[in-house]
Amino acid sequence: MHRRELGIGAAVVVAAVLMVTAGFEIGARARARQSAAVPGAPSAAPDSTVTDSGPAATAGPGAGPGAPVPEPGSTGAGGSGPAGPGVGASVPATGRLLAAPSAPARIAAGIRGGLTCARLGVGVTGLVPAACGGASLAPSGRPVVWVSGRVPGSRALALQVWSPAGDGTWQRSLVASEPRPARTWTAIRVATPALSAGGRTLLAQFRFQGPGALLAYDLVAFPATGPPAVAGHRDRLAHGTVRVTVTATGAAVLDDYSARGEAGAGPGGTLAGGLDHARIGLVAGSFRYLARDQVPAPGQ
Repeated sequence: MHRRELGIGAAVVVAAVLMVTAGFEIGARARARQSAAVPGAPSAAPDSTVTDSGPAATAGPGAGPGAPVPEPGSTGAGGSGPAGPGVGASVPATGRLLAAPSAPARIAAGIRGGLTCARLGVGVTGLVPAACGGASLAPSGRPVVWVSGRVPGSRALALQVWSPAGDGTWQRSLVASEPRPARTWTAIRVATPALSAGGRTLLAQFRFQGPGALLAYDLVAFPATGPPAVAGHRDRLAHGTVRVTVTATGAAVLDDYSARGEAGAGPGGTLAGGLDHARIGLVAGSFRYLARDQVPAPGQ
């Protein structure tokens, strides 16, 4: 499937998390602690593949169906861990940004192979496309095509997810658009990592404007019946970043990091408070917290 990429273009995010994603492996340090403290938690071998979950990031071949859930109540490392649901808890979809559209739309695929990005132009989507791609999503393995871009006139950033309607047509199943056009988000970024043997997960990331450069992301699954749906949501991650990690057992999981506290480090500030870390994986068909801990900031 053809795909074009949308860059994140936010200087404050680069300043806050670039050292996390290049040159300083915080994730390895966090995983070493959690594997010692949490029985059953997936651990990363020294040569595990750790990648940024940008538009081209995937878990790669050999991704397994998910890791065992640690005992509820464990933090994944010594100490109290970040506030919020504990290890073993489900990742809720509450607060999700993608939702069913208020105005349904259907189109014919146009070719036998299915819907292509070429069909999702401004005349169909109402967006000037900036990026587009497709994947077969777990647990059903059914296909989706996503497209992101801006609404002409208002310049609002938006994301749409299209899926087969069952009669030879495709329907717009999920949409997200800036509540305040051109004044809410700085970028939308989409990846489709293979987090289970049943298919991929659509990982939709939304970077917010403001000094905290907050990150929110939705995890989209495609059940055997019904349209695609958001199965998990994370938000208010100050200067946040999310990565795909392949563990020593071959399972693919997500690791997200954020500046400690909602405000995080403002412009010109530091990450002296350290980082909150959460590891998320698919367990028995649902997204669960596999570890939640606190790690030092780069250089500490």
